Formats: sequence, C-alpha cells, structure tokens
Amino acid sequence: MDHDRRGLDRRVEMLEREVRQLETTTAVIQATLNGLVSTMDSRHKAFERGQDLILERLGKLQVTQQKHETDLASFISAPQDLSRATLSSRMVVSIVLVVAGIIGGQMASTWGIRSDVRDISTKQAQKSETSKVTEQLKDERAAMLKTTVDTISKDQKLQQLEIQSLRETILNQRRSQ
Repeated sequence: MDHDRRGLDRRVEMLEREVRQLETTTAVIQATLNGLVSTMDSRHKAFERGQDLILERLGKLQVTQQKHETDLASFISAPQDLSRATLSSRMVVSIVLVVAGIIGGQMASTWGIRSDVRDISTKQAQKSETSKVTEQLKDERAAMLKTTVDTISKDQKLQQLEIQSLRETILNQRRSQ
C-alpha cells in the first residue's frame, strides 16, 4: 500500500510539474498574443497611412489628369506630329508614385497576416491542451484522494477488528482464570 501511495505521490508531483510548465507556456503564449495584437495594430496604422498617401497622390493625379486632358484637347484641336509627343517627367514620376503607393499599401496590409493567423490558431490549440491536462490532473487528484480515503477506512476497520479480537482474547483469558 505504501508503494502504491508513493507511486501516486510521484505521479501527482509529476503532473504538478507539468501543470507549472503548462502555466509557464500559457504565460508565454499570452505575451506572444499581446505582441501579435500590438503588431497587428501597428500594421493597421501603417495600412491607414498608406491609404492616406494613396488618396493624397490620387488627388494630385486627378489634377494632373485634368491638365493632361486639357492638353490633349488642345492637341486634338491643333494637328501635330504625335511622334514628338512625350510625357513630362512630373507625369512619369506621378504614375510611378501612385503605382508604388498602391503596391506598398497592399503589401503593408497583408504582410505576415497568414503566419500571424497560424500562430494564433497554434496558441489556441496549446491553450486547449493546457486545459485538458489541468482537467486530467484534477481527475487524478480526486482519484488519489478517494483511494487514500478508502485505504484509511480499510485500515481503521482492520484496527477495529484487531482491537475487537484483542478484547475477546483478554476476556477469554480472564474467564479461564
């Protein structure tokens, strides 16, 4: 019985160590999730800044487009040699900046989101596993306590029987004397 009890005590100690490790892991997961939330917030702000830049450059592009439309209307009204028509350096720079702004905004909004979602789902699975192990530890503790109570009860009954046997022996010896 002592061997079983020691085995149960060792098992409980091992499970308690596992729970402490799981609690440490849970704290690390929580800190990681907090970091991820912070990262997502900063990425969201970067995305909003990118959108603002895009809108600003789009406004500039519309102004430039209106200027070019008036220039084009003047080209249409006066026949010219189109082989000599060129885009201004401002127009080329505007087009490149708008395209770069759009691409940058899209990359800023989607960069790393896939891995962040995967990390979050992994951490949720670990949290679920932590809950399962904690529940298992509680069940094992309850079973151990029940076994201990049963053992103590049996020991008490055995002691009562031994005491009763001793009483009867003493009474029989007194009667025979």
